[in-house]
Amino acid sequence: MKKKIMYFFLFIVLLALYLLCETEGWLVRELSDTQAKIAQSTHFDHATGRFKNIETTTELFSVEKGDKEQRSTARIMYELFLNPDKPQNVPVVSGSLKTAPHNDFVLWYGHSSYLLHLGDKNILVDPLIHNEAASPVPLINTPFTGTGVFTLDDIPQHIDLLIISHDHYDHLGKKSLKKIAKNKTVRHIITPLGVGKYLKHYGFSENIITQVDWGDQVKIDEQLSIDTHTARHFSGRGMFNKNKTLWASFVLHYQDKKIFIGGDSGYGKHFKQIGEQYDKIDWAFLENGQYDAGWREIHSFPQQTVQAALDLKAVRLFPVHNSKYKIAYHAWDTPLKDLWAVWQKNPTAVRLITPKIGEIVPLDGEYQSQAWWEKVQ
Repeated sequence: MKKKIMYFFLFIVLLALYLLCETEGWLVRELSDTQAKIAQSTHFDHATGRFKNIETTTELFSVEKGDKEQRSTARIMYELFLNPDKPQNVPVVSGSLKTAPHNDFVLWYGHSSYLLHLGDKNILVDPLIHNEAASPVPLINTPFTGTGVFTLDDIPQHIDLLIISHDHYDHLGKKSLKKIAKNKTVRHIITPLGVGKYLKHYGFSENIITQVDWGDQVKIDEQLSIDTHTARHFSGRGMFNKNKTLWASFVLHYQDKKIFIGGDSGYGKHFKQIGEQYDKIDWAFLENGQYDAGWREIHSFPQQTVQAALDLKAVRLFPVHNSKYKIAYHAWDTPLKDLWAVWQKNPTAVRLITPKIGEIVPLDGEYQSQAWWEKVQ
């Protein structure tokens, strides 16, 4: 009984803090062309005023009747947002950008944040730095100890393309983006329909923001272009704006390279459909983490992540969405352990890339992956 009372009061406190932070959504104004673009989208349901997935999709906290894993909302918030079992020794390679090679490479900042360096171009994806929490409340859902070490010095001064996959707090980081807008030079931003208003609010010029729908193609310059594809997910930064903005995945073209930027997505038919459009995908950045039976259609399980890479005809699989935040009930290293086990059954089907956070990985040539998480105490 005492625990139930504690969880109830904790829920009330967290809900109050959450609602205070949600005022951001009420204060931010849409970009000038947003409503017209949304009105033309075939993925927007005008009857409900919300975007929809192509496949029928059950969303967050859906559990079947009688499921033994059902939890109260208060307990969910306690386990996920306060994270009482946070790991203490997740290894990070810091400062590696200063010694990075001039040729093509990727640097993973943890979770779904990474930097692609292609020739003389820098592409930044879903950046969360500066020890930023993956929630509207600064003290809730903070990075695992040691993983929030990156600063502006770990991001190049010039960003040719900034990609934001959707508006969830673990992908659209207000604190990080405000610092980038103030201190870095960003040439172009690609983001799904409706998300641009936040970027303008954080300090970026509306002139550099391109909001895209599934199926759109954008040419950045003669060397760089990007195709927008579907993902099986949802959006929203609060209780009252669910699916008011779009979510997406992307295929980045640079010279002869094709790189899949998956954002968040449950497994679905779209991976095979996207793979059929291309001869091959050189690199596939796919989510692997924060999954649960209760939301099995909006996040991929490890075996599905491997299958998605095969559907995409990917040469290399780089699993992200893990090792920095706890947004599901599984242990922090379970996604990597399970993915590794699935991959080892057929290791020649796709090359698995598993660097430590902050490690520089060359995009060309060989890379020897290791199960580094097994050595973490």
